[in-house]
Amino acid sequence: MRQVARWCVRYVHSSGPETRKTMQTTNQPMRTPRTGDERTNGTPPVVVCLDDDRLVEGIFLAAAARAGVRGVFVTDAGAFERAVRALAPRAVVLDQVMPDSTGAELILWLRSLPAPPGVIAIGADQLYVDSAAALVKGAGLSCMGALRKPLQLSEFAHAIGEAVGAAKRGDPE
Repeated sequence: MRQVARWCVRYVHSSGPETRKTMQTTNQPMRTPRTGDERTNGTPPVVVCLDDDRLVEGIFLAAAARAGVRGVFVTDAGAFERAVRALAPRAVVLDQVMPDSTGAELILWLRSLPAPPGVIAIGADQLYVDSAAALVKGAGLSCMGALRKPLQLSEFAHAIGEAVGAAKRGDPE
């Protein structure tokens, strides 16, 4: 459990205009990597997950830890965009139906980045998940997985590990 706390940052959406970053407490301070740091200093790669469902947070953080990555969970599109810009993750996990945005809007936003991360699409409806996977590929991004809720820990951890491994190797899919 200590290992999970060391690698996981959680963004908590407040009711105010700001999103505050809360770090899990550990016996060692956690450093926020800059672009490329994980490739040179041995820190774990980053994966950012956007979902408004707090049940997904727990399974995502557990799956990220199992896959050996630093999981960052956010609950709104603004926090997602800030996290992606600041952390340059190797992969992102996108819920397709959110109160303030859709997965499609964010997929198109990711396409505008100079080095977009791979995308794992998740959703409660298989049609949304399949549509998102097609949009990711059509936008010229790497679709690293398409998973339907309820998420299974082993399947989710495998998809995250594969996405990070493919991004590290430079594989398109």
